[in-house]
Amino acid sequence: MDITLIIAVLLGVFIIAVGGMGLFWCSKQSFHRRNALGMEEFESYGQMVLLRIIEGLVMLISILAMLGGIILLFWKLVGFAVLGPNINGHITKFLSQYQ
Repeated sequence: MDITLIIAVLLGVFIIAVGGMGLFWCSKQSFHRRNALGMEEFESYGQMVLLRIIEGLVMLISILAMLGGIILLFWKLVGFAVLGPNINGHITKFLSQYQ
């Protein structure tokens, strides 16, 4: 087995895990701000806006990281099995047909 395949799989799993931790962190923070009625409480309007922006960015980055990790795993595992170890050569040959 190629060492780059092993590294890519480990990196893909790590990226997916980091993305999952980001989503978990955002959900946890939102949960801890809720009162007994289930409504989020903030000290001020400015704090609410700032936290929503920060958590929105963290969630966006987390989702993109998870998608990137899934794409990396799919590309390396499925692409490697279908195309063989010379993936770049196959891609270059495919692209050169259309130039």
